[in-house]
Amino acid sequence: MLTHSGLWYALDEIARRNDLTPSGLARLAGLDSTALNKSKRVTSEGRLRWPSTESVAKILQVTGTSLEMFSALAADHSPRPNPSIVTAAPFITQVFLQEQARQGGPKDIQEMDQWDHIAFPVPHGQFVYILEVSGNTLEPYYSDGDLLAIAPEAPLRRGDRVLFASQDGRIGARKLVRKTLESYEFRGLMPGDNPLIMAEQELLWVHRIVWVSQ
Repeated sequence: MLTHSGLWYALDEIARRNDLTPSGLARLAGLDSTALNKSKRVTSEGRLRWPSTESVAKILQVTGTSLEMFSALAADHSPRPNPSIVTAAPFITQVFLQEQARQGGPKDIQEMDQWDHIAFPVPHGQFVYILEVSGNTLEPYYSDGDLLAIAPEAPLRRGDRVLFASQDGRIGARKLVRKTLESYEFRGLMPGDNPLIMAEQELLWVHRIVWVSQ
């Protein structure tokens, strides 16, 4: 089965065999020089970006690589096991999380004792939970069934996507603009969204979103 890492490995290997960098290979194929850069392989929201069939076809043509060779390179590539990664994560639905928020907590989400678990790679020593979006309350940003990986202990930085719970039981998703001693300033994830300023005392918690499956 072809995988995201396998396809990119095959392209990197073709570049190496032709004494080219990924940027050099992209230019040779008539692509944007940054099209094959490693920084372009995962979006800022954590979604995997796959090479297009058109890009692959151009690369195979200019390097004289057969489709069979490309497929073999991609299929044979097996990422090395990473002992620092575990393959299960706590899982919760938005409905349950909202109910917890309406009841006033807990403020430290790790204190909840009703977690399910799902298969998901997370780093050892870092608490990351998976939230399944329920209904349409997070639209237009996230839709019913989307999975969000949330790292409540991760430091918050300007521009981070965050999930927050308010004292009145509301769950929201925004982008962090700034945090002061007394308040948080958020803005929406869509162009033209109005800013949202909330006093710290209005919030139960604010957690960083580190990955999204949509």
